[in-house]
Amino acid sequence: MNRACFGSQRYVDSAAEKCFSNLLAVGFRRFEVDVYWDVTRHIFSLCPVQLGNTTSNTAPTTSQNTSVISTTGQSTAGAQHFFPRQESQTVRSLTVASTEADLDDTTLAALPTPLTTSTLSSGSGTSTSSEPAPTNTTATFPGGPLIDVGPYSCTTSINFDLITSVLASHLDDTQTNLNATLKYIILNLHVAALPSNPLNSTTDDLSAEELSQGRDLLSSTLTSALPDYIYTPQQLQEQRLDLNASGSWYSVVKSDEADPAYININGSGDDTSTIDGWPSESYVEMDRAKRVFAGFGRIDSGMQDYNFSGDALTIFPEGYFQSRTDVSFESDGDVDDGCFFDPDKYTVSTLNNSWAVTAEDSSPISSYASSLIHCGISPILNETLGNATADVDYRPYRDFVQDTIWSWADGEPRASSKVGKDQRTQNRCAAMDAQSGSWQIEDCSRAHYCACRASGQPYRWSVSDSDTTYDDAGRSCKEDAEFIAPRTALENEYLAHAWRQAVSAQDLDDNLLWVNFNDLDIKACWVVGQNATCPYLQQSSSDRTVLVPTIAAVVVFVLAALTVFLKCAGNRQRSKRRRRRRDDGWDYEGVPS
Repeated sequence: MNRACFGSQRYVDSAAEKCFSNLLAVGFRRFEVDVYWDVTRHIFSLCPVQLGNTTSNTAPTTSQNTSVISTTGQSTAGAQHFFPRQESQTVRSLTVASTEADLDDTTLAALPTPLTTSTLSSGSGTSTSSEPAPTNTTATFPGGPLIDVGPYSCTTSINFDLITSVLASHLDDTQTNLNATLKYIILNLHVAALPSNPLNSTTDDLSAEELSQGRDLLSSTLTSALPDYIYTPQQLQEQRLDLNASGSWYSVVKSDEADPAYININGSGDDTSTIDGWPSESYVEMDRAKRVFAGFGRIDSGMQDYNFSGDALTIFPEGYFQSRTDVSFESDGDVDDGCFFDPDKYTVSTLNNSWAVTAEDSSPISSYASSLIHCGISPILNETLGNATADVDYRPYRDFVQDTIWSWADGEPRASSKVGKDQRTQNRCAAMDAQSGSWQIEDCSRAHYCACRASGQPYRWSVSDSDTTYDDAGRSCKEDAEFIAPRTALENEYLAHAWRQAVSAQDLDDNLLWVNFNDLDIKACWVVGQNATCPYLQQSSSDRTVLVPTIAAVVVFVLAALTVFLKCAGNRQRSKRRRRRRDDGWDYEGVPS
């Protein structure tokens, strides 16, 4: 059970909303959600205990001992909110954990500033409190009365439809800016515990009649709230069966094509298919305008008779997006066992780290996040960082996300500028530093060696025989290799290893190596390819941090009972329709497209 938002075991709508707003703002992109079937209310709840046979505390109380959590955001209508550079240095995001897909060739803008924590005040004014409601008193919250059952305190409205409601709102607000990224929701199914035994989930198998049907199905809730955003198993299967169809993964612009190096393609000519391939992120987002993948994670024995066939067209099967990996660590924090990087192995089949995540008992993960990322493993964060939940203090969670970034070095990319006759050379190209393996911006007219990837072998990298400017780098690789940029953390680790070997063997004074990544077309829009153009119609001239969306380096965040993407508002009204808040809530701003 993750402690990031429910460290005090309080399941309250408003505090959860603020917490998850902050988690989203600092860059978490994939969430595991624990949902509990409450048979007494016939609903998927986020509270671990059945609430149908319980009542709220009814002892009289006064306004002085009633805590109300304020969910009013601090943003103003139309304002753009970003981390102050002096505080955050650089804010970058992560994407899906799949080595079968290749990267979107664009980068994303800085993320919005998380909500700050309000202070506790007495009287009738709104306040923020991390303390539980007083025993035997009535606590009033925007989500309804607080019910105490054993160690848990829950509002009756903190149910699965809260997740889809706020997720729809977030997607709507970020659909036309550089924060339009994929979100993964992994659903862990449990049976809510009996009030008489709240610490133990019910072990008795529920019958089909006791479980959800029809409109109670998880897929019904998802499709009702997110009808236009979900990329479904049915769509994936149809596209896999015919790779030559109109609008397929290989009938789009090259920057949106899936990387065939990660795909087993059957057939030839006009009759090709794949049983394991995945489209690129840019294809899913830009060509199909999809933003959400939903899948089942762990399923309790009591839920085995749930109507999974009713969800099959919308939700991916159990474990589809997870490959849990046991790891051990050395005293210095490096991964001792379980690392996918092996300098003696290069083939995809022997290095298949698709959806690789740490096992749940691998802790403390926060101390080893960087080491795991360089091994091609996504860390599952299931800790309360800094002894504070994310609604109280977002900064430890922001720092954790930054530790998982495999591409840009801290503070990069710095502000680029145009100088010289062609107005396009200074600080507009990316280069890898041999010591850190991270990237930094560099004057494109300077001479460096360049990174070359062997054709069809994403982990076999070499270095050009001579140094050259960025414009000429494409001609420096050998015939069977391509000047390109790494698309995953594991690819980047193999390139860094090859570059360090070259520096050592040739005793080079130059530590920088060109990677094929630049913002020559439009400032602050970084793309793969020397002649690539920015796919966004408009770009801001503001000096904001830009990021690389990753594939194998996703941060997987396990949330105990709730995952939401939202804007906070003092009086949130539920709606099955996507809606947009401005003056009364959280705005996720970016560069409009």
